[in-house]
Amino acid sequence: MAHFKNFDFKNPPGQKVAVMLNRFGTRLSIQVTPTPKKGGTPLAKLSGPKSRFAIAMEALKRNRRAVILFYVHPNSFNTYLLSRKIADKAGVPAGWEIRGGAPYRIQIKEVEVRRLEEPPPAVPNNKPRPPRLKPKLD
Repeated sequence: MAHFKNFDFKNPPGQKVAVMLNRFGTRLSIQVTPTPKKGGTPLAKLSGPKSRFAIAMEALKRNRRAVILFYVHPNSFNTYLLSRKIADKAGVPAGWEIRGGAPYRIQIKEVEVRRLEEPPPAVPNNKPRPPRLKPKLD
């Protein structure tokens, strides 16, 4: 955590990016908290070939495993449409999901860290969860 304390994530205006720690876990998470009234990039600036998003898409197109998932706020659908067009032009596969709330948390699966504490023991006499049903595929 000390490494990321003063790390410059080059946040877009109005967004706070932080590395989150689960003291019992072995994975870190990145949390992005947008501020809808302050944040975002104007559409005119987003559509330029030198926009930060366009540059990021150009970098991602070199990674064959890269996929973009857009979390779309209902008030920002036009921004999504333009961003999707830029991602498609760069050839970066993308998907989307409507999300009205913030913050967004993404787990970093490629990095494993030592636990700060061992998890507490399971509660005795706890009812077991019912088995997960597997979906039937036709």
